[in-house]
Amino acid sequence: SLIVGRPDTVPPMPNPASSHTRTALIVPGQGSQRVGGIADLPETDRSWFDSASAIVGVDLWQLGLTASIQDLGRPSVLQPFLVAWGMADFERARRPEHDQTSDLDQIDFVLGHSSGQNTAMVLSGALSFDDGVRFAYERGKHLDLGCAAAPGALLALAGVEAAVAREMAAATGLQIAN
Repeated sequence: SLIVGRPDTVPPMPNPASSHTRTALIVPGQGSQRVGGIADLPETDRSWFDSASAIVGVDLWQLGLTASIQDLGRPSVLQPFLVAWGMADFERARRPEHDQTSDLDQIDFVLGHSSGQNTAMVLSGALSFDDGVRFAYERGKHLDLGCAAAPGALLALAGVEAAVAREMAAATGLQIAN
């Protein structure tokens, strides 16, 4: 899901005549997906997935409903899937029945966490939807190759003491990145 927030620590906008509260849209990336996670989207939102599927040659809607996390987690599938999901979720949030509609009327900043940058580039207007899906797909294909050449894993920890993280790393053979 998309996060809409009002950052208090963002530097002033270049236009001092603007008196509105600044709004940031933060788009999640890889790791935000879950099997069946798009099941709550209405059928009308399927068009985003159909358009992306035509570009990548995979039925992303069906994968989002039924695929295993391993199938959906392959970067060349997941990254375009997240662009379609992000666009569908954004459109859903803009509908009048949602509380976030007024927050989305004027967005000052669009940020993407990790592969969420692909969707952020589309939402900001830096790329068209089709170009954003193509970019995500190409990026994902390169990541597929890199993962095949050097298999690995990532574990994200939050709220864990550094000593516990070091113990986990030592027990599993993982390295602490930051």
